[in-house]
Amino acid sequence: MNALVLHVAAKDVRQLRVWLGAFFAVVVLRAALMTASFGMHAGGESLAVAADSADLALALLHLGLLVAVGVQLVQVDRLVGTTAFWVSRPVPRLTLLSAKLLTAVVCLVLIPCLLDAVVLAFSPATWTEVLGAACEGTFVRLALVVPVMALAAVTADLAVFVLSGVAALLGTLMLVAGLTALKLLPWRSVPAVDTAIAVGAALTLVISLAALAHQTVTRRTGRTVGLIVISGLVILHIANRLDWPFLQPPLGLEAGSLDTARVTVAMTPMPPAETPSPADGHSWLVRATCALGGAPPNVRLVPLAVESVATFPDGTTSRLEASAGTRAWGAIPYGRLILSPTVQSAIGGARLIGAESGPEKPVVRPIASFSRQEFDKFAKGGTRFDTRVTVGGLAYRVLAVLPVDSPHTADTVDRRVSVRPLECTPERCGVEVVEAKPAFAMDLRRPSAVIWLLVNRSRHEAFVPSPFLDVNRFTIFGRLMFPLMGQHLSVETVRLWTDFARDASGPIDAAWMRDASVAVIEVRDIGSFTVRAKVEAPPRAGN
Repeated sequence: MNALVLHVAAKDVRQLRVWLGAFFAVVVLRAALMTASFGMHAGGESLAVAADSADLALALLHLGLLVAVGVQLVQVDRLVGTTAFWVSRPVPRLTLLSAKLLTAVVCLVLIPCLLDAVVLAFSPATWTEVLGAACEGTFVRLALVVPVMALAAVTADLAVFVLSGVAALLGTLMLVAGLTALKLLPWRSVPAVDTAIAVGAALTLVISLAALAHQTVTRRTGRTVGLIVISGLVILHIANRLDWPFLQPPLGLEAGSLDTARVTVAMTPMPPAETPSPADGHSWLVRATCALGGAPPNVRLVPLAVESVATFPDGTTSRLEASAGTRAWGAIPYGRLILSPTVQSAIGGARLIGAESGPEKPVVRPIASFSRQEFDKFAKGGTRFDTRVTVGGLAYRVLAVLPVDSPHTADTVDRRVSVRPLECTPERCGVEVVEAKPAFAMDLRRPSAVIWLLVNRSRHEAFVPSPFLDVNRFTIFGRLMFPLMGQHLSVETVRLWTDFARDASGPIDAAWMRDASVAVIEVRDIGSFTVRAKVEAPPRAGN
């Protein structure tokens, strides 16, 4: 890096010191507010509303100043018109380009990302999460700043830039709407959306950098505008056709989570008398109960899908292939997790009451789809099933147990949890829990969730409440805008409601709640694997 590049960069900083001063002030205020936001949320609803309102205002101001500084940085040495930089300042073109990019990367990207990492450092986060936040923040800010600079390079001033930007945005939306109406722009699969967005942003970054360099070096504004327009259409086409979801959490089994050689599967086909006749008169869908064993105490297994080959006594076969799901969310009753020894030891052996306390129902999965002739063979008995069961696993652990009678805060592995004081009405009680954790637009971590459990140790009872989550205030800006709008820290408030009339005997009342605690149970998807089993169907009674 030569001295002239640094000289031009220093000149830009001096000329834009008011803009940069305002931008840095907002960045520092946002970092301080996000660092203190957990305490403000835990301090009560009024403080939480104030924190959310202030952060939203600062986030919008942050975004506006980011765009304004990016435009002014380019247009302070204009690349178009009679006041272009080469008329009054004979600066080498590559030197000018290098100086502009250096100032933009340091002031608009690296400094905000550094403060973003500081915010995470004040919350429970691993070093990999802090590094991931810095990398994602750098990518997203570059994907915004460089296109802004490219458009500023072909416009004369800030007003023309705004008009051109609005026109480009409206034109893109109209084009997308038209292509969607003509069914030329369908998303092929939901898992590929994140990948398409990220690839589109990366291509936009690269092409915008090429357009900025082209305008700075050649001064051919018409060509640069054409490059931007054609490249935008190409990016839209590529994003539409991309169907390879390489940006997604790991799907395979987490190493060391369990020994698959110890996992057993027992399947029992439903008797023919319990198989209903098909409505279409063409095929009988035979189901089987599925029981899994051999998992560690802190892991729950569930059959996600079954592929089977039925072999009849006469040697003929029939195959059923079911597409396997990739996650076990929603397939496991949380009450069964709570009754496990791992959780019971943390909550003092309390018994579960309420809707989750009923007996566990067996898991039933389809294993065969038979024609009428095949079903008659199956009904005679002796049919063998060679099954391949896709098994999903959830690992869980108790992170904290916090009393509800007064405010309490606990730092767990990767999140901070606080309980606000209990509030009761004649009809029900509610306790608010505040949770702060690292958050990402492109999250490659294994999916995890939290189960909230109300525990009264003196009565040896536990209850699964109805949670109500506050709406995420950053979703309207798009996922890839999250580092700009959310500072990589998610602070959410969950209200756990307990209706007194939920249980006929009325054990959950204000007195029960005042002596209760909130148990925080983390559940993490550890992936899936396959287990094989051989099953023989019993004959129909009387055969």
